Amino acid sequence: MAKLAVYYNSACPVCRAGIENQRGRMERQQSDADWKDIAADNNLVCEIGADLDVVRHSLHVRDENGTVFVGADAIARLRLETPGQVWL
Repeated sequence: MAKLAVYYNSACPVCRAGIENQRGRMERQQSDADWKDIAADNNLVCEIGADLDVVRHSLHVRDENGTVFVGADAIARLRLETPGQVWL
């Protein structure tokens, strides 16, 4: 499966809970992703050319081709890599 980079904000309790759930699902299914917490390292947003405040408020996912997905599109892209969630 493709390696995704997932940019999320662990300082947001709702975001953190959602990411922990999704990350656990993906790890149990041996799906591959690189989890990047922008609350721990603000400079990570430079990797996707995004504004820190924008990434703080919406999930960002970069795929193996360098395409960046934001918000609902990011969630959909992430689920494509999660067995059992592709249909979502």
